[in-house]
Amino acid sequence: MKKKNGMEKEKGAKRKGENKNREKKLRLPYGFLGKAVLGVVGFTGVLMLALAAPKAFEIIKLFEKRRGDDFRRYRSPVYLRKEIEKLRRKKMIIVFERRGETVMKLTEKGRRELFRYQFKERRLEKRHWDKNWRIVIFDIEEDKHGIRDGIREEMRSFGFEKLQASVWVYPYECEAVVALLKTEYGLGKELVYIVAGDIENDEWLRKKFHLN
Repeated sequence: MKKKNGMEKEKGAKRKGENKNREKKLRLPYGFLGKAVLGVVGFTGVLMLALAAPKAFEIIKLFEKRRGDDFRRYRSPVYLRKEIEKLRRKKMIIVFERRGETVMKLTEKGRRELFRYQFKERRLEKRHWDKNWRIVIFDIEEDKHGIRDGIREEMRSFGFEKLQASVWVYPYECEAVVALLKTEYGLGKELVYIVAGDIENDEWLRKKFHLN
């Protein structure tokens, strides 16, 4: 009898562990719902709050289809309200009344965040390479090490590869990224964008970016 009870407990613990792992697996990527909201608001320009839920949930459904998983618990107005409030506190959206309706609009900060997300998503797409390298060089004073470190981190997050200490390389058009960083960090001639046909011994770069 004791042996049977022990086996039942073991099975119960196993099922509990499997359910826990399944729950972990079914969590949306961090910030996904917030990015979905930024995307639908950015696409429409100004969006009524009442329309935010169905449009954001459509994006979750597309993600479900791609992953083959079920994220229905995230398709809840409660989750959405939390995300909208989070975005409002971060000053990425503004919520206001217009003709008796509550509407949302992206701020400049929200537009920049949406651009970041969209650019990083594009890295996953297979694209045609025009055989030109995009090189970003920055020369920032020593006493502005916080800005210098920030630019380095941005380069990594956007998928650039470091060529030298302050020289970074990317194979595709990315002038908009440089414009964004200049705006974000208040830079001008300290950040230079170059398009070059050749980089000596670039085989390792081609391999890194999976180029032919």
